[in-house]
Amino acid sequence: MTLPVQLTRRPASLTESGHQQLKAVLDTWAELATAHQLLRDFGDMLTQQTGVFLPPLDRQGPRG
Repeated sequence: MTLPVQLTRRPASLTESGHQQLKAVLDTWAELATAHQLLRDFGDMLTQQTGVFLPPLDRQGPRG
């Protein structure tokens, strides 16, 4: 299984080997680990419909 597939799959659908490979990569590449966590969080917001709990966006644009 390729790394992009491992990053975007639901954790429950990965094999034990896939979990180990993904963990090894994420343990050595901090930026990818952060991106992976953000992707997981976004996926959770979509599947659990928790986006309504986010603070409102500032629609006035940048100040200055």
